Amino acid sequence: MLPHVAIVGGGMMGQLYVSHLKGINVEPERIHIAEICADMRERILSLVPGIITYGTIEDIPHDCDIGIIAVPTSSHLQAARFLIENRISIKDILLEKPLCPWEQLEEAQELAGSLNDVNLRIGHLCNGSSAVSGLIEWCDRESYRPSQMYVEWEKYRKNQKPDRLTHGFVTDEMTHPLALAASMARHFGCTQWEIIEAKVITKPYANEERQKAAHEWNPLIPLNPNSEAHAKIRFFGDGDLITAHVGGSYTAEKKNRSMRVVTADRRSASIQFDHSTPSFEENHDMLCIERKDPKHISEDKLGNMLGAFMDHRPSDALLSPPDALDLVRMQAAILEMGK
Repeated sequence: MLPHVAIVGGGMMGQLYVSHLKGINVEPERIHIAEICADMRERILSLVPGIITYGTIEDIPHDCDIGIIAVPTSSHLQAARFLIENRISIKDILLEKPLCPWEQLEEAQELAGSLNDVNLRIGHLCNGSSAVSGLIEWCDRESYRPSQMYVEWEKYRKNQKPDRLTHGFVTDEMTHPLALAASMARHFGCTQWEIIEAKVITKPYANEERQKAAHEWNPLIPLNPNSEAHAKIRFFGDGDLITAHVGGSYTAEKKNRSMRVVTADRRSASIQFDHSTPSFEENHDMLCIERKDPKHISEDKLGNMLGAFMDHRPSDALLSPPDALDLVRMQAAILEMGK
């Protein structure tokens, strides 16, 4: 029998989860979504007639089996704790990245230590890209050991939509390249890290009126969120050493999301990300392990991640609480050194 799914948050990601659940034949009446904004609830009902909506998380029924949390970062832990403590029938919870703002690190550690039989996973879509697995396969096939990594995450968010909140680039977006770098390092036995250099920059880009209102509602949401950050990180363990150069911004003139690994003998391979055509290039010879026509076929990273989560299958896109906590520690260290 298909499960009853509780979704907390009806924004862009919440609506995407609804769409994918419908795509795997979960009936609308088995999808329960809590969203405080009445206009958003009406929009969801117009998109998926029959879905059950609620104005608060407290109204979610007690017989749900799966929880999906897609609220702003500042509310992640609050929503997770509510489901764990008050909806004991829910044994599987998928939480959108990041786990929490760095200010809530201690609370997140306490939560991770009190999960008992609840399966909590943090969703990092880009880690599940076929281009990333292709890059790792290239290294393994040729017995290459990366010595350097370069991960860039450039976006343009000036004059962003008025309803879009941000905790800043380091918390909300840098989690992508950090997760990619840390995952690659772990694959090669480098489970420890230290920040060597860091720089954090703040330039105006957020909607000031919306940000101010959000800050008054929740002080964890900054009035002047950072817009750009760069860090040099040393990953080490088992005698190996990998240096990662990670950075990006919300104010770039051109979107660029890429990852490159370089071996000790200067061989290199790179990834270029976009929403539909992840590609892998080796030594600039344009050897692509995946080149799909976006008009016909696209890699459904969200669908793949959601399917793995619901079927209890392993996925690189599903981080464990300890690995997600490590990313928050990394973000906190970058913010401290880079300020």
